[in-house]
Amino acid sequence: MYAEVDGALGAETGTVHAQFVRPPASDGSATVEVFPHQFTFDQFGVHTMGARYRGESLVVTDISSDPAFGAEERAAWQKAGVCAAIVAPLAKGGRLVAEFGIHCAQARNWTAEEVALVQEVAERTWATAERARAEAALRASEEKYRSLFQSMDEAYAVVEVLKDDAGDWVDFRFLDANPAFMDHTTMPYPVGKTATELLGKPNPSWTKLYGGGGGGGALRALVAPSVSSLAGTVGFSRSLSKR
Repeated sequence: MYAEVDGALGAETGTVHAQFVRPPASDGSATVEVFPHQFTFDQFGVHTMGARYRGESLVVTDISSDPAFGAEERAAWQKAGVCAAIVAPLAKGGRLVAEFGIHCAQARNWTAEEVALVQEVAERTWATAERARAEAALRASEEKYRSLFQSMDEAYAVVEVLKDDAGDWVDFRFLDANPAFMDHTTMPYPVGKTATELLGKPNPSWTKLYGGGGGGGALRALVAPSVSSLAGTVGFSRSLSKR
């Protein structure tokens, strides 16, 4: 079972994102109950919650005889059909944020290898979930940028600086441009092409005005607020970091 946890310290709510419950065996042996989609930690005591907050794995061999559990907490585990378990929590800053667990309907003496396996799977699950969230956030950010980039009235382009062996800026290649850039400059779609290919012989003023700073391959943001052609003077809003 994998669950992520929200809420203030001492008032957490868990949300189960994935779980697998083994169907009852043909011999009628017991199995654990399906965990609810959402649950609280109200019934858990100081022993188990303290370990969770510290990020320490809980290894329970027999809930019915484990002296670390109080009557209320033992009853909550037994109500769910759980007699033994390994719970690997994820804590950040003293707060419980997620946990991965394996639960058994019978008492079980867990081996060190089983505990290590659960901990490893838990770490991989957390890493995968965090990476998926980061990728989703990046996609949302890129979509927001792209929407703004495409709809803004200001002409904007990103170019790669091209220099000769002497280090002089001789040209630049367009890497991206918004529709307003084509409207303001009256040039065709420029991405993938150099200024020379689009405009002919480079304007000598480019090197004088913009040739300083940044090595070959440096990226620059090119803004053309109200010009009709890049053959004339064009302003750079800022330099971007070199890739």
